[in-house]
Amino acid sequence: MLEQLGQMAVSLMICISTLSGVLFILTKRSDDMWVIQFFLFVKEWWFLIVMIGSGVYSLSRGISSINNNLNKIFFELKTFNEKIILSERDRAEIHEDLKDHDNRLDKHDIQISRHDEQLKTLWTERKRGK
Repeated sequence: MLEQLGQMAVSLMICISTLSGVLFILTKRSDDMWVIQFFLFVKEWWFLIVMIGSGVYSLSRGISSINNNLNKIFFELKTFNEKIILSERDRAEIHEDLKDHDNRLDKHDIQISRHDEQLKTLWTERKRGK
């Protein structure tokens, strides 16, 4: 950051010295007074202009970095939401399968009870028959 600010200040100093030469040439002509006034303004306030420019540049880079990070977070949240929706669907399917299995187990339990009764009946009949 400080290196960039220093490089900007050096390049602005070169521009100002060039502008001073142009200003000297333009002072010979009186019809371009607004250009002369602009160059004088830049010459007087160059430090403030550099500071404001570097501040705006730094802020724009910071905001760009924040925006990139927020975009990454948004993408991650989007994929997580999709995964959550898929897991909810899977969970609902699993619960349906569990209900089916529970019903089948109930049927088997009833059949086992019937078979137990039949075995007891057969066992008692067999004992009586002997």
